[in-house]
Amino acid sequence: MLLQLACFIGRNAGYIDAGHDTSRYAVRDPERFLDDSVRDLFDHGRDRFIISVHLTKTLLAGINLMRADPALTPVLTAALNRFLHAPIKGRHVLRTARQMRELVEQE
Repeated sequence: MLLQLACFIGRNAGYIDAGHDTSRYAVRDPERFLDDSVRDLFDHGRDRFIISVHLTKTLLAGINLMRADPALTPVLTAALNRFLHAPIKGRHVLRTARQMRELVEQE
């Protein structure tokens, strides 16, 4: 799970804004935030099962990382807070169309 997330981050490194102000996502009580977040997985209100899987694997990977290195807790809880509460984009129609065109061109 951690390797998959590391690959995802590496693949998307060009889209990361290191200057982005993340202070609004800071978590004051990490233990409560994580407990609430795990509990909320059971009633997340998302209509696509794949979103449930992304929420679960990312949250659990973050918890595992924090157990391995507690010094990462502030940055990981802020990142999880942003991820878990940001609106999920719908399908990327142009990307899907390009991928389908490339697939057809291969045949």
